[in-house]
Amino acid sequence: MKAVIQELKRTSGGTISLKFTITNGSDKDVGSGYEFADKDHEITDHGSVGGVQLIDEGGKKKYFVVRDTDGKCVCSQKIKEVKPGETENFWARFPAPPDTVQKITVIVPHFQPMDDVPLSK
Repeated sequence: MKAVIQELKRTSGGTISLKFTITNGSDKDVGSGYEFADKDHEITDHGSVGGVQLIDEGGKKKYFVVRDTDGKCVCSQKIKEVKPGETENFWARFPAPPDTVQKITVIVPHFQPMDDVPLSK
């Protein structure tokens, strides 16, 4: 399994847009159900990447996926399994850290943290 950041940039409205891919190099399907969900939102996060987080190491602050008025993540939803040998695209929106933050750590559940990811404008 491999997660790769495709884009992490500031967007209008004070948010950050994260686009990433997951490649399945195993021989089993992965990614359905609650595998990438936020444990605090398990019911509404089923089949989503709502558990992805950003961490501002310098500011010692964690950013969670933006949620709508129904508590659903503003992120990829109704995701299907990533089949063996396939790569799938995912996305999520986060509140933006201060403009002084140039790099951030991206946490995708079940993967090692991706440190110092440049934050573009």
